[in-house]
Amino acid sequence: MESFILATQGSGGDVFPFLHIGSRLKARGHEVTLLSHCHYRGPAEAAGLNFNALDSPGEYSRFLADEPLLNTPSGVAEFLRRHSLPKVLTEYNFIQERHRVDHTVLVARDLFDTAARIAAEKLRMRLLHVFFAPSQLETWKIRVELFMHTLAADINRLRARVNLLPVDDWSSWLTYSDCSLALWPDWFAAPSSSWPTGLRPVGFMAE
Repeated sequence: MESFILATQGSGGDVFPFLHIGSRLKARGHEVTLLSHCHYRGPAEAAGLNFNALDSPGEYSRFLADEPLLNTPSGVAEFLRRHSLPKVLTEYNFIQERHRVDHTVLVARDLFDTAARIAAEKLRMRLLHVFFAPSQLETWKIRVELFMHTLAADINRLRARVNLLPVDDWSSWLTYSDCSLALWPDWFAAPSSSWPTGLRPVGFMAE
């Protein structure tokens, strides 16, 4: 039996696919923990998953209200500083508590995955990414530029808190593992050479 830690942030479209994946893993006998917004505690527990909330109801309301910031690169940086980066160490501690050496797989969505990347590096965990839409893959180069030129100091301060050295190669640090999941069928979008090696289209989520 493996232990899976699923980490995601966002609105329902960013969380319910993880609940679906978690319930399938649970049905196969695995231990599953979801790290997400407090709003999803009920559905997670109804699915039989362990759950850790990353925020309070008020914090989640502010998260949703600020989502329009995600429409521009400068807005993305501000959004992450307001809502994601302040939670990184909390999320890291949850992952560390649930981590079982050689038996834990960490599954994260992109963009809000700083804690997952730090935990995978520090704790030597397997990390898989889940993508909801091809556009998430097409904007990877923009993300590298954003992190390298705007958020580097913020992230390196967090890394120092868990005794990791600063990142000096952001393209390398922001690459994806050899096994990432695309939540669409292979006919939905033609693969690009810029997509991660080993990306596996698994189809749309369905009940």
